[in-house]
Amino acid sequence: MTPKEELKEVLNEMPKENKKLIIGITGLGLIGGSIAWALKRSEIVEKVIAFERTPKNLDYAKGLGVIDETSSCEIECLKDCDVIFICHPVDVVPYTAQKLAKISNALLTDVGSAKFEIMQKVRELGVPRFIGGHPMAGSEKVGFHAASPTLLDNAIYVVCPGEAGDATGELPSDSAGANTLQKDIALFELLVKEIGAIPVRMEAAAHDHVVAVISHLPHMLASTLCTFAASESERNKMIQVLAAGGFKDITRIASSNPDMWTEIALDSRVELVPVMRKYVKEVEKLIDSIEAKNSDEICETLEAGRVFRNEIAISGRGILQALPEIRVEVSDKPGMIAKITTILGDNNINIQNVNIQNNRAYEGGSMRVTLQNAHDQELAVKLLGEHGFVCFE
Repeated sequence: MTPKEELKEVLNEMPKENKKLIIGITGLGLIGGSIAWALKRSEIVEKVIAFERTPKNLDYAKGLGVIDETSSCEIECLKDCDVIFICHPVDVVPYTAQKLAKISNALLTDVGSAKFEIMQKVRELGVPRFIGGHPMAGSEKVGFHAASPTLLDNAIYVVCPGEAGDATGELPSDSAGANTLQKDIALFELLVKEIGAIPVRMEAAAHDHVVAVISHLPHMLASTLCTFAASESERNKMIQVLAAGGFKDITRIASSNPDMWTEIALDSRVELVPVMRKYVKEVEKLIDSIEAKNSDEICETLEAGRVFRNEIAISGRGILQALPEIRVEVSDKPGMIAKITTILGDNNINIQNVNIQNNRAYEGGSMRVTLQNAHDQELAVKLLGEHGFVCFE
């Protein structure tokens, strides 16, 4: 059964004549706007209603046909929704959920990057139908004008079931309200698939630790690398000139909105601060090794990092099944990327993702192409080789 067929089956169980969903969005920024846009395109959505304090966002979204109904002053406009996405800062989410639960029986969810405090507070406030969510996608830009209907395509969407789910995300069959919760989770996870994302069920505390390590810590590091380089460039202007290469690539996320990331840092501080302190100890350990000229320890650290980094792309041990990749050496000439994609497309090879590696200081000037299966991978290498491209699996 396809995800769409599963979703229709879930909708058929809903006690309403019209089996299409009414979706509510509070907060029409980058994430809220992208979710609204993606769901508006879905054939199982009747309409999208948005509550947003900024009238110009509402007018712009309505003009694009992203939303059907709007309000900038009355949250009651969402009372008839089936599912409501709360796209507000973490500290506001529980109270917004409580307010919505008083006027609507909708399934409520949020998009916050810190989950434990939200889930705990929502339970304390007695919100009956709430599933924590975190779409792990974003942009350096903010606001509805940066939203896109494809922003969530193939993005991980973490689902935190709530009190009845255990640490693995499994629901005990004899738990209170488990049957209702099971249906809500089924509906929500299928809706996540409908917008192009990949649902991954996690316990809230585990989620917060993971994102502190792989998302929030890297952002803090990128920002502090930039501030450190800025202070050093006062003594040597060549630092800024040469930073246009590899340094700029590895610190790209430092260009993100500082107000938003200040909120994220504070919201995730319970997990982020210990993780940052552990990282500092790792850096100090490497400093000691370099200072002592201990080449074995230095090499051991660098090798461990190299192995882990390489396995991110090729290992099948993660939460997602790894997809095969090829790397194509691309000269900096107009039309080269189009030529490669045309060769693959003409031979019915479906491209899952394309990533241009323009950081020649680290990985060379190449194009990474993610494909569906090993057969396509082997065929792509053969075809591109026949057309004069140097490529590797």
